Amino acid sequence: MIHMSLLVPLSFIVVAGINSGIGAYVLFYQLRGKPNRAFFVFSIGASAWIGGFGLLLATHQHIFIPVLLLGCTVMLLGLFWLAQVFPAPAPDRDLSMLWYLPFILGAYASLYPGAMIRQVIFAGSGAIPTQGPWFPYYALGFAAYTLFTVALLFTTYRKSATPERTRFQYFFLGTGLFVLATMLCDVVLPALGIFSLNFIGPLSSVVSLAATAYAIIRHELMDIRIVIQRSLVYSLLLGLIVSLYAVIITSISFFFQASGDAKAIIAGGITMIAGIFGAPLVERHFRKITDPIFFKDTYVYSAALEDLSTILNTNLNFRQLITQSMRELDRILRPSYIYFFHTDSDSWFSMSGRIRRSIGRRLERSDSRDTRVPVSSSEKMLGEFVLGPKRSGDPFTSEDQALLRTFAGQATVALQKAELYQELKEHTNKLEQKVEERTQHLRQMQDQQREFFDDMSHALQTPLTVLKSAVELLASGKAEHGTKVYKSMERGVDDLSRLIRNMLELSRIGTSSAEAAFETFDFSACVSRIVEYVGTVAHEQDIALTSSIEPGLLVHGDPKQIDEAVTNLLGNAVRYTKGCPRRLIQVSLSAGADTITLVIQDSGIGIAPEQLPLLFERFYRTEGGRERTKGFGLGLAIAKRIIASHEGSIDLKSGLGEGTTVTVRFPRP
Repeated sequence: MIHMSLLVPLSFIVVAGINSGIGAYVLFYQLRGKPNRAFFVFSIGASAWIGGFGLLLATHQHIFIPVLLLGCTVMLLGLFWLAQVFPAPAPDRDLSMLWYLPFILGAYASLYPGAMIRQVIFAGSGAIPTQGPWFPYYALGFAAYTLFTVALLFTTYRKSATPERTRFQYFFLGTGLFVLATMLCDVVLPALGIFSLNFIGPLSSVVSLAATAYAIIRHELMDIRIVIQRSLVYSLLLGLIVSLYAVIITSISFFFQASGDAKAIIAGGITMIAGIFGAPLVERHFRKITDPIFFKDTYVYSAALEDLSTILNTNLNFRQLITQSMRELDRILRPSYIYFFHTDSDSWFSMSGRIRRSIGRRLERSDSRDTRVPVSSSEKMLGEFVLGPKRSGDPFTSEDQALLRTFAGQATVALQKAELYQELKEHTNKLEQKVEERTQHLRQMQDQQREFFDDMSHALQTPLTVLKSAVELLASGKAEHGTKVYKSMERGVDDLSRLIRNMLELSRIGTSSAEAAFETFDFSACVSRIVEYVGTVAHEQDIALTSSIEPGLLVHGDPKQIDEAVTNLLGNAVRYTKGCPRRLIQVSLSAGADTITLVIQDSGIGIAPEQLPLLFERFYRTEGGRERTKGFGLGLAIAKRIIASHEGSIDLKSGLGEGTTVTVRFPRP
């Protein structure tokens, strides 16, 4: 009879969940990898077997017996499949589907009531299974397929090259420990009627599964020494924890009178606390003991140099080059730690990436135990690899030193190539950006050109229509000399002349030839002269024009262009103020710390807010503007172009019936 506490079935269920998570993680890490899929089937079978076992012990319900038996069958199926695809699928190991027929029979026997296990008798926390008639045959088949699986792996091992044979030896050792423990404790001994050790296999599965999954993802099942060492260390830890639990529960039974559940809870709590605080210390001690065993010098110099050269010659990315080089050096030489210092970026890197500056400062202090490998060219120091003492405790041999020197020479060329590639990549990105900017600029110029011709066509339509009508009247003989026809023709020609002159002026503003006429002049005198000139027209329209001009303010630019811009703005104020009930225009010129500000405020008809953004577009005129004045809508566009070419700005504020305020700012020279 097996005396089980509540801790054992709960631990089985937890282990089953962990195994499922490990299997799913390995599967989704590379869905198309056949070793990954085979390992997933293996882990799911182990989870069903262990979870069913735990639920059976926890609930005493016979419905979980088929679950654990089916899980055992699926686990063997996954192991059998893994043997065919490890380390890579091969055509000569593609077995017939008949080899999988026994697994179907085993699954059927597992689900058939009473075929494998007739019943389980529970007494307190104990369980005694009664074998069914098919169980001995199931055990024999399990053993046969396990041996055949080992034979498949051994056949692949014999065909492998020397470096791969060492990996296979470790793989046999790591996987064999778990398989043999499972077959012995959960198949062979139960077939003989011995059930006292059948909990060892389930609990040990999580260690092998976790270590194998780590090897698949991080080392592609090639570095099994880590798997074996961690399996051994964790198995020893598990043995110590179980032993501690047994000692504690025995001591409680000897000194205190308590129920079985109470003893299990107390012993479990003490064991958990001791495990949390003591396991890391024990693990480090065990690793220190096993490092000299597992990490002796076993590499082949030529093969190691070839692997390092492949990494250096096939990587152009700096980060990947450094990371993969350090990982390969770690695999070959087994230092306790390895870092790289990059001179240009003044940064330290580990196998997982850039490390904190505080750690880097500690590494900068030289340690006599470190082995430093400088990487330098004839021009400058590129960086330095820092290797800690070997995990085995052995010193670096002359062969190790020769390997590091050869690696450093090749790494110099590889790092320079990576840096040149990075510079070329950055330069290419900049060129692409400039090309994109120039292309965008050309698109804008094409859009502006198309918009210009559209605007010109629209503006020329009216005067040409007038001229055409007048010509038709003259041709028909209906018009007489001196009539309105000649006047309309004269006005049309004037409009065309003014339009062409304005368009030429608009295209000329801001060009390099215009900038040659820039000079520093008295802007205050210029504004005063314009106010005096426009004031005559304003007086005729009964408009009050007042000014407040700060004298002596200078502006750097083309006096003629700025004169034209201010005249246009003040002329607009007069045109849109005449005829209004309140007729007032105020002009002010003042200086700030960096700018000179001109403000023209009128009490005219105003502009609707939604029309303000469109005012500076060519040929745009408001509805009220078309009725009040004649023009082509180029005045504000010309004024804005002039002001912008002088690095100035112009803003408008207005509302219908509220007048308009124009603010112009120029930088002080």
